[in-house]
Amino acid sequence: MNEKEFERYICDRHGDQVQWFDDKSAKYKKWYHILMVATIIVATAAPVIAALVERRWIAALATAFLSLLAGLQQALRFKELWTTYRATAEALKRELYYYRANVHDYSEKTDEQKRTVFVGRTEAILAQENSLWVVAQRSQDWDETKSRGSSTGS
Repeated sequence: MNEKEFERYICDRHGDQVQWFDDKSAKYKKWYHILMVATIIVATAAPVIAALVERRWIAALATAFLSLLAGLQQALRFKELWTTYRATAEALKRELYYYRANVHDYSEKTDEQKRTVFVGRTEAILAQENSLWVVAQRSQDWDETKSRGSSTGS
């Protein structure tokens, strides 16, 4: 890979992936915190509502909403996605720093060898993230299947 192709790779592939993982991480962090704050507010308010309000349906509604929030947290996995995507973005950034600083696997190599190592390591980071995502999806599918099976008496 020549220098021009490498610079295009850094911009088009590496840079785009860092930006994607940064953006997704920030988005999932925000949603995780929104759900957590809502859960805390409803969990704190439900017993107060139950004690102060004579209408039981209001307390039941608050409890049902709390269950909904807990279910959303588990199903949407915002914390898991936030932390995994943040780790991937940081690993990609760190690899570029290593390359530019000429340290670790980049020291004592020709420019072409360094570019080859960089592309290989970047693609390995992305492949690892993809593998983790596939495993998480399969695990989630398995949990959903198991859950449905136990609720139907199977």
